[in-house]
Amino acid sequence: MKIRFAREEDKKVVKELWSYSFQDSQSYVDYYFLNRYEPCNNIVLEDNQTVVASLLINPYTLILNGEEKKVRYIVGVSVFPEHRGKGYSSFLMKQTLSLLQECKDEMVLLMPIDTSIYRRYGFINTFFDHSFKMELGKVLPNKTNIRFEKVDKRNAEHIELLLELYHEEMKKKTAYIKRTKEDFVVRISEWEVEGGDMYLMYQGDNVVGYFMMHPRYEKDTALLQELIATNQNAVFAVINFLNHHQTQCKSAVIHPVNKNLFDLSIAYDNQISRNSHPFMMSRVLDAKAVLQQEYDEIFSELEGKKILVEDTILSQNNGVFQFLNGVVTKVDSLKWDMKMTIDALSLLYMRQIDLETLLKSDMLEVTEEMKILLKQCNQKIRLGESYSNDYV
Repeated sequence: MKIRFAREEDKKVVKELWSYSFQDSQSYVDYYFLNRYEPCNNIVLEDNQTVVASLLINPYTLILNGEEKKVRYIVGVSVFPEHRGKGYSSFLMKQTLSLLQECKDEMVLLMPIDTSIYRRYGFINTFFDHSFKMELGKVLPNKTNIRFEKVDKRNAEHIELLLELYHEEMKKKTAYIKRTKEDFVVRISEWEVEGGDMYLMYQGDNVVGYFMMHPRYEKDTALLQELIATNQNAVFAVINFLNHHQTQCKSAVIHPVNKNLFDLSIAYDNQISRNSHPFMMSRVLDAKAVLQQEYDEIFSELEGKKILVEDTILSQNNGVFQFLNGVVTKVDSLKWDMKMTIDALSLLYMRQIDLETLLKSDMLEVTEEMKILLKQCNQKIRLGESYSNDYV
């Protein structure tokens, strides 16, 4: 039993495994494996010279606290049904994490089918999806002067406007996936394969938002993804736009980039219902490198202090690290001033939780002396939202 990078001749069997394991339409699977799949980003598990399991480690650029981080995004973790229950998935995941650590990656992202499966590997929820559901024709906002224009991926001006809107909205986030013009062309192509379209919104000559829409994503339900609206009129316009689709669907599920965009649900007597659920997970791969960055950012008061990191999967992360003279060093010591799990470090690094909140959990423990210093460190932490709408 061994892992290796896929070869071109593995493409057929990996595609077959993907089709069996996930609910993507055949048209999307065909598109993905024709246009986006690269064997160099695919790790397979081989037993007796037969591919029995697979996962992808697609490269992305994560903007975290204003800095670019090259990360891998694990998706498509799958095992053929006749080989499940043999520990193949666990072996594949552990070996992949070790490989990425050897490649000096600081952290890794993952798209889970079930978050509980990946908690045992040190992953923690750091990206959340916020959605709103409304029955068409029940919410009737005032008419606006917003006009809509279908996006043409061959139109350079359209792509430029999408990119500007996206990055302007992302300035409000602490963590997000960086996009290029080419990325938007790919996203539009993928959406078109699924039967959807993308629209820009204009108020006069000014662009005020965009969204992707599939009028029949599920039976009687439209799907509206990645809604960016720069003012409330644009939100009202989207609702009116959806209401004009009552002959095609009875309800719509809307996924805005800004989770507070639909606070107007209160104004409509809760006729717009909201839902939030975990979308993506993160995991620190290099505890020493991440602690060094946190030393510079928030832990300068901890000079000379020792931090015990607990990581049951990656032994290099497991142990005591000391903050001394501006440098983090792994030391041979049984004594520590602060003890944290690897998932606690991931949450902190992604700015999804502060130290005082972590103290109330079982993921962080400190000595009495450290509690005062930790309050000083905590004042430097700026929590924020993370965002991603990238599935593969």
